[in-house]
Amino acid sequence: MRLETSNAPCSDLLQTESEQTKKLVLKWNELLVKDGLVYRQKARLKKVGHVQPQLLLPRSEVKRAIELCHAGSVGGHFGIEKTLKQVERRFYWVV
Repeated sequence: MRLETSNAPCSDLLQTESEQTKKLVLKWNELLVKDGLVYRQKARLKKVGHVQPQLLLPRSEVKRAIELCHAGSVGGHFGIEKTLKQVERRFYWVV
């Protein structure tokens, strides 16, 4: 939906949609389209500085994203904490 329009759908159109879709619509103003992909851009906090947009992932790709972050950029494996931070910084999906 976000790829097709910049306006959030009305509640009537959402009645038959999944719970995940309804949750995403609540975050409509945080979603931005760039190069045909949808990202979540959290509001910037003064203390944090620049906030990197998070790629919106379909649930089917979450496991693969975690695996890629775990492998690291040169094939060395990060620990659990570093992997979770990598995933959180780069990706977003609805739970």
